[in-house]
Amino acid sequence: MKVVFRKRRIREYFLIAIYVILLFNQALQSSEIPVIAGVFHYIDEGLAVLFLIMILIKVVRRGYVFKLYDQIIFIFAAVFLVFGFVCTFIADIQTVKAYMIDFFSCAKFFIGYFAARFYWDDIDTDYLKNQLNFTSRLISVVLFLLAINEEFINPLFTLADQRYFGYSIRLMFNHPTNLAACASTVLVTLAACSKKRENTLYMVMISVVAIFTFRSKVMAFIAVFWGLYLVLDVFKIRNRMLITVGGIASVYYIGYDQINNYYLTKRWSPRKIMLIDAINLANKHFPFGMGYASFGTHMSVSSYSPIYYELGYHRMPGMNPYKPRYLNDGFWQAEIAQFGWVGTLIFVILIAMFFVTAFKFRNKNIPFLKFNALLCINLFFLITSIGEMSYFYTHALLLFFIMGLIVSENRKSLDAVVTKKSTEENGDT
Repeated sequence: MKVVFRKRRIREYFLIAIYVILLFNQALQSSEIPVIAGVFHYIDEGLAVLFLIMILIKVVRRGYVFKLYDQIIFIFAAVFLVFGFVCTFIADIQTVKAYMIDFFSCAKFFIGYFAARFYWDDIDTDYLKNQLNFTSRLISVVLFLLAINEEFINPLFTLADQRYFGYSIRLMFNHPTNLAACASTVLVTLAACSKKRENTLYMVMISVVAIFTFRSKVMAFIAVFWGLYLVLDVFKIRNRMLITVGGIASVYYIGYDQINNYYLTKRWSPRKIMLIDAINLANKHFPFGMGYASFGTHMSVSSYSPIYYELGYHRMPGMNPYKPRYLNDGFWQAEIAQFGWVGTLIFVILIAMFFVTAFKFRNKNIPFLKFNALLCINLFFLITSIGEMSYFYTHALLLFFIMGLIVSENRKSLDAVVTKKSTEENGDT
């Protein structure tokens, strides 16, 4: 028994280490020490490979039985990723190395979710939650103190651009967006680990950190998170029509400004140019796309895609191979161009499935903060997809892993309730 106990503890400490590494992965990648920067450059893709191997071991060797709701998501995810390979082989424009790395970049959020659902489905979730909670609290306090110092006292790190009422902070990260993603991840983790409201202070502190990055999309996410918390948990408003109308109005107000600036502006906009070109590529090669590492992703930039030369991007500022600042600055551009309209439709269905999963848990009276974490992970990626890599971003692996842990933990409790009720009914008869 002691051996099993130690193995479980080792596995859980391993998960905590992964959590911290992925939280600060972008900071480690930008390290001035070449060895550290090199080791962590593709750490998320490497962990995605490791998780995939673990999933296969669980399924093949131990005969894991997929539950129906997992089967459906898994089938759609598999079809989506395989279709990406079909597009890749038909287009045939990138090297094997480039499209295989890009495959794991596009697949890692699926892999993170299934790793938590299948391989660690029988993990000691209480112990893991306690450790995650302690680690997240510590990180929130440290980042909050650093953020206050950066914004109001004596900055230790380089400040970014000036927005709203102050300068955007980035702390040890190379860009405020990466700090914002880190803070958002800690926020939903604290919510997922909270039993009642004992983490409220820590959630407020890490929200302040996210706000001080002054990234509009993340500030919108923070507003949605706390709005849901106040409306549904504090004020306990249950009028579905009021919530629906308020939610649509809020999303419209939050999203319109970003969409207008990125895609409806008459000024030169790389995101707008790439979206138009992505739509044209999807129409031209219908029903297929251009495949992995071809357009809009990190690997399409690292292995400068031949399509960019065809479109004349190599002559545009911020889009040429020497300073490609804008080429991986939006999710839907990459999604539409690489996977075509068929792949995009499959992906939209997958997004809807994850939202349905969250709302099903609310119907089963799961504690609100856990439901809010589950729902807000989905909202985070949907909101940030307007102008970032979102689902294909580094934090996707970690956030969807956390989503899988929430589903696993609460699915166990639901199954236990169902088993207890059926036992009581059988006893009565």
